[in-house]
Amino acid sequence: MEMIEMSPLDRAQAAKNRGNKFFKAGKYEHAIQCYTEAISLCPPEKNLDLSTFYQNRAAAYEQLVRCNHKFILKIYLCKSVALLSKKPKGCCFKN
Repeated sequence: MEMIEMSPLDRAQAAKNRGNKFFKAGKYEHAIQCYTEAISLCPPEKNLDLSTFYQNRAAAYEQLVRCNHKFILKIYLCKSVALLSKKPKGCCFKN
């Protein structure tokens, strides 16, 4: 069986498709890696494709930041409840 070599653009598209799967699964760091790979593989004259890869990477970064912010907000909320509670551990921590 003959192996068909993929063009740089095809390899970039394949990396983007992997990134899309990671994105849908909520694995944003892996998605970012795939989109970055797509950007590095894409021929510079393929502006439309490059634009898509950059947009996808930006969306993955945005989701990653949101997840991190939600986690941090929960920590601060728990700390706030703990400070107002008669029990030092508040309602967010198990004894």
